[in-house]
Amino acid sequence: MYVRCMHEVEWRTLASGFAMPEAPLWDHKSQSLLITDVQAGGVWHITEDRKDLLVAHRRGIGGLAREVNGGLIVSGKNLSLKSDAGNLVLATPAGGSPTARFNDLTVSEAGRIYVGSIDSEPGGRVNQPGELVMIDTDGAQTVVATGLQKTNGLGFSPDGKWLYHVDTGVGIVWRHEVHAAGTLVDSRPLTQWNNGIPDGLAVASDGTVWVAVADLDDWSYICVLSPSGEELRRIPTRERSVTSLCFGGPDLCTVFVTVGGAYDRNAQNGRVDTFRSDVAGLPRPFARIEVAPN
Repeated sequence: MYVRCMHEVEWRTLASGFAMPEAPLWDHKSQSLLITDVQAGGVWHITEDRKDLLVAHRRGIGGLAREVNGGLIVSGKNLSLKSDAGNLVLATPAGGSPTARFNDLTVSEAGRIYVGSIDSEPGGRVNQPGELVMIDTDGAQTVVATGLQKTNGLGFSPDGKWLYHVDTGVGIVWRHEVHAAGTLVDSRPLTQWNNGIPDGLAVASDGTVWVAVADLDDWSYICVLSPSGEELRRIPTRERSVTSLCFGGPDLCTVFVTVGGAYDRNAQNGRVDTFRSDVAGLPRPFARIEVAPN
């Protein structure tokens, strides 16, 4: 039985000094955390006692994944694979708009990449609807969802049968049924916010869906949903702004949350906060792209 309640946790700050931290990813191979700084740029490698710049200068990275051979998948103006062999562009947003970009992404157990596109101005005005694109293991691209206002967090159910997907522009978490070939059918709203701004999400091993939500009137929070969309509890943060979260640590029971931050690249009030969970998360599978950089 699921019971809705407020749920206080003991917060701890792991790292600070970011303009707008985003896209937390637990790298289970190196047992460390990766995040991006959307405004100041870069991908950061974070451990208990230090933070190191892993990818320099590139701003606007909204999503990360590890590739099976050690490379790094990053989103932004395009979707690319960065590795010791070089840089390979896997996809660019359709339409050629100068304001279009890729945002959050996730990876299926088969190694397929799912990434959402956004075409909006810095102030938030949407120029044209975005898409959800699947990059198959052979590099082939398939549009699997359309008509999205501001695509954000993505995550698969433990059995891989469902893909959860946030459209921040309309405040909806979608639930898509996943076919064997990776295409999506029977897309339905799981839940919708009227007074909150959902952003990133993570799925736990018990099937619950954890969503980072900025509240318009109060502190931001992590909303825990049942697989059917029932709100189980809210975990309040210590900030007005929250962007995303992931599970990590050796037991996948540490929740890493990117909070604070601003659209000013010179601001440094963004940080990574953590708390312990009584349920473990799911590891992010490795992307498997059967092509090699030139």
